[in-house]
Amino acid sequence: MDGFAIPQADNRFFKWNEVCGGCDCFLGDGDVAEGWVRQITFPGKFFIERMDYRFRCFVAKPYSGSVPFIELLCLDSVEYVNRETDGGEFAGGPGMNAVLNAVKSGELVFSPFVPITGVRVVIFERFYRHMITERFRDAALDVDALAQFRGGIPVNSAVRLVFSQIRQSMELGINSEMYYESKILELLFFTASKRPNPGAIHKKPRVLPHEDMIAVNSAKSIIDERLRDSPKISELASLTGTSAAKLQNDFQAAFGCTLHSYVQSVRMRTALQKIENTTEPIYIIADNVGCKNPSRFSELFKQAFGVTPSEYRKIGMRVLPQSDMGAEKHG
Repeated sequence: MDGFAIPQADNRFFKWNEVCGGCDCFLGDGDVAEGWVRQITFPGKFFIERMDYRFRCFVAKPYSGSVPFIELLCLDSVEYVNRETDGGEFAGGPGMNAVLNAVKSGELVFSPFVPITGVRVVIFERFYRHMITERFRDAALDVDALAQFRGGIPVNSAVRLVFSQIRQSMELGINSEMYYESKILELLFFTASKRPNPGAIHKKPRVLPHEDMIAVNSAKSIIDERLRDSPKISELASLTGTSAAKLQNDFQAAFGCTLHSYVQSVRMRTALQKIENTTEPIYIIADNVGCKNPSRFSELFKQAFGVTPSEYRKIGMRVLPQSDMGAEKHG
């Protein structure tokens, strides 16, 4: 495992551009892909990748081989079909996912002009086996249980918060090995030890007929565009040319969540990004994402991320002092 090569951004669509804030930055070629991928690497331990790009056309990306021990993903926006060689075909969307040493092959088919944003963490076996296991023998981390959740980790506000802190830290140019190692430990703890039913296997979303996928994707786009005045399910069904009952069933089959939970999820993710990236008052952000009651918004935000919007803004402003963090360079 020591000789494992760090996966680079696909050179068919991305070209290395520069080292920025301790990260290797890759830019889309402009013809097929637009946007960027940033990676920060600590050899023999782990690497972290932040992505924000979209394809200009339908793209099929083949994959094969084994994951180097643990891969954790938190995708804010994505839409794809995963065609596994031995596992069938299923649709994928935003959310969290974990893969443990999974030997697999197939291809991912991405739709054009759909943003692909999120954070990917890959943790090498040596780091876990020789460091974490020896140092925290009483932690009872059931990492093997992660293998049961290839269809997605149950939503966990603590995990989302850690991923958000990682994302923001990369934006700030923080490249401290000690800092990111602490975040990796948090991710392992929350994903491997906080399971109400570790033996449960989540079913993969099924692939719908083409015309039904068009309807649910249209509904998804309308929700994304109309957060402030989200249409009722009956209106959404009318706009997409189907019935309310069928739309609800098809949406859950395609994306693994109900229409209501998707609306709430998009509202909270959008609010989180606005709190991180703007100085807008919290009540304005709440109104812009369709939450007219600031108290209710604060309650929903805390349910999603473990802290209130005001607390999160304070946390975000002081994740770690940049002057202190910038002094340590990774090898």
